[in-house]
Amino acid sequence: MKKICSLFILLAVLVSCSDDNKTPLLSVTPNDFFQYVDSSQIVHFQISASAAEDRTLNRFTITYATKFEQSRVLFDTIINNTKKFNFNYDYKIPVFNDSTDVYITFDLYDNEGENHKIAKILSVKTFAQKIYLLTEYAGNVMYTDPAFHGTAFNLSTCNLLSDYTDSTAMHLFAEIDTLNPSTLQLKWTSPAKLNFVRFNGYDYANATSETAKTAYDAGAKIDFISTITNNDIYITKLSSSNDDEYVVIKVTNIFDNTDSKDDMYMFNVKK
Repeated sequence: MKKICSLFILLAVLVSCSDDNKTPLLSVTPNDFFQYVDSSQIVHFQISASAAEDRTLNRFTITYATKFEQSRVLFDTIINNTKKFNFNYDYKIPVFNDSTDVYITFDLYDNEGENHKIAKILSVKTFAQKIYLLTEYAGNVMYTDPAFHGTAFNLSTCNLLSDYTDSTAMHLFAEIDTLNPSTLQLKWTSPAKLNFVRFNGYDYANATSETAKTAYDAGAKIDFISTITNNDIYITKLSSSNDDEYVVIKVTNIFDNTDSKDDMYMFNVKK
């Protein structure tokens, strides 16, 4: 590890000491040679390059290496017959099991083979990783008889719905037996066409988007929920043009009265 770091430092010194006016000019910001970063952080590099007066630029590359991995190319482009080159590059820091130094090298070549190289070290500290728990929205209710209350629920807003004109907003819908409304059906459907995974062993208390996604992807998908009981846990996915959001639902109480007026489900939502 010390050997690799020493070579990188030597490289940086040699490059900074070069005064050959034929060498193409290269600058990379942030300017720091050594930088502390977090896992999954995105580092924004701004690259500016220009060729010597009687030359043109030819090629630009970005390479990556660690003490555990061989060097590999992150970016490689041919820039023939170009005097100047400006480029923004976003690099997402990988997630490592241990503290790791990432070595990034920027290489610029001109049409005569002259090279300008800039090296940087990104020191990744695993303790800087942040685990974000999902936010809980507790005490939600959904009734079963539309003659008295709303029987649909929107998971995006965590609101009970009584307007059924927009099926895409009706993520959950409590079914009722119209011939025998006093008998609770214990069944939810989804007019919005969501799929669900029943996962009563899921760690609801420590739910994160990552664990919810993993559980949802691995589980058997169902398009309706039946035989609902207290403490049931269901995971679903809300998809949009921007991103997927994973939602965890935990049933906390079921009210089955002698008539259907106040029959309802109580549940908490994490998202």
